[in-house]
Amino acid sequence: MTKPRNQRRSSARGFPALTDDQVRFVIDHAYQPGHSQKQLAEKFGVAKGTISAIQQGRTYKHIQEEYHDPEDGVDEDDNGEDLI
Repeated sequence: MTKPRNQRRSSARGFPALTDDQVRFVIDHAYQPGHSQKQLAEKFGVAKGTISAIQQGRTYKHIQEEYHDPEDGVDEDDNGEDLI
């Protein structure tokens, strides 16, 4: 029996589509020239929707937490600059 289209993905088989380092790369390079969702998706061999979900914070939440300082409520990059 074939799974529905939305369940045919690597995460449904028990392993993530991207490594933690790849997710960090996507977050770090989001919205920079030369790193569109399409380009990032092609680079890592995943769907554009996967990249979108990462950028919106809907997936890989354990990585997203690295970019959030709960003390000030502002998301910052590694240099302390606001991401918003």
